[in-house]
Amino acid sequence: MEVFNLIMCKNIKESSEYFYHFGCKDLKFSHLCFVDYLLVLCKGHKGSLEVIKKSLEEFSHVSGLNPNLGKSTIFFRSIKERDKQDLLEILPFKCEKLPVRYLGVPLLAKRLGVHDCKVLIDKVEERIKLILLKNEVLLIRQFWIIIENKDSLWAQWVNKVILKGKSIWEIGIDKSDSWGWKIMLKIRDSIKEHIWYSIRNSNSISMFYDKWCSNGPLCDFISKRAIYDARIKDNVVITDMVAGDRWKWPDDWLSKFPILSTINPLILQKDKEDVVLWINNNDQKVQFTTNQAWKTMREDWPTV
Repeated sequence: MEVFNLIMCKNIKESSEYFYHFGCKDLKFSHLCFVDYLLVLCKGHKGSLEVIKKSLEEFSHVSGLNPNLGKSTIFFRSIKERDKQDLLEILPFKCEKLPVRYLGVPLLAKRLGVHDCKVLIDKVEERIKLILLKNEVLLIRQFWIIIENKDSLWAQWVNKVILKGKSIWEIGIDKSDSWGWKIMLKIRDSIKEHIWYSIRNSNSISMFYDKWCSNGPLCDFISKRAIYDARIKDNVVITDMVAGDRWKWPDDWLSKFPILSTINPLILQKDKEDVVLWINNNDQKVQFTTNQAWKTMREDWPTV
């Protein structure tokens, strides 16, 4: 902007039609450049705007840069409407009202209040919210690798060293857990309503802890004590509880847990692997992608 500064100063010096803005004459203050903004001050007078227009045109000729009419604004103070239109014919910028705002904050001589800064505060909060949401989606992706039992070193290590044969849905947060693992389990609790296990051969789906039926995971209404008393391992998979076209429920379970009678027998597809699906906010079961998680979690995120 040093080039524009030289052009503007030269044109003001050579013109007898340029008049400084009130309070700026003694300092010969006509414009201010900061970051990628240019603020030009002058009296609301045709000759003054002609000098500014000439300076902008000369700068455009030298640099190849032109004012963006969609982003350029002009402010008037105590000028008749008819005179405003005459001036806008010289510089056809968008007309705005004072005070001038930068990043949504009014540029005032007085002390700014909370209300004055609200727009900027909201923008900062929104930006922070998006950063946190992005981090959450990345964590969801790591969690998904675990529940899909992918052949990654991360998934193998978690399942063998941390879970030790247990379902990730049954373990709680322990004081001795690492900070990262505690965060992972908090993510688990926030997305459990968006996870669906679609049965194929049923070899990898937990009978009691995975959500594979519309009633939710069976552990919601069948306690560990009941499972133990029935001499069933709580890490049993679905295929171990199916005999042909019927369920292998303990004899007294249908009376103890009437909801089991609403679960129809399964038709297994032994040549196909089980699939974990994502439930979006339209209650659609879809293949998981980070984009799907982003859309869902962004809608779920509290509004600032």
